[in-house]
Order: sequence, then structure tokens, then C-alpha cells
Amino acid sequence: MACPTPEQIETFERDGYQIVAEALPAPRVAELLGVVARLDEDVPLKPWYTERFGAAVRD
Repeated sequence: MACPTPEQIETFERDGYQIVAEALPAPRVAELLGVVARLDEDVPLKPWYTERFGAAVRD
């Protein structure tokens, strides 16, 4: 694994995350997106979430 560049470190420190291209194989990404989609449908958004973060995620 290569060391992050100064620009990548700056981005991470500013945004709190770093995008790593091709870190996971495409089939695994598809599988994880399916899991997230199912959770989004199956788990109701709790009222405290909207109150705590001040915005509705779903309309």
C-alpha cells in the first residue's frame, strides 16, 4: 500500500474521509450497496435522528 500524498492527508484532515479508488473489487461494492439499500428500506428512521441532526434524510 502506498503512503498518502500531502494532498490526500489535507483532504482527510479537512473532510474526515478519504476516497480510495479500487480499494474493493466491483462485486464486493455491489454486494455492499445492496445491503445498504435493504437497510434503508427495512430500518425506519428514528425521530431522534431527525431531531438530533436537524434535517430529514427521507422525504
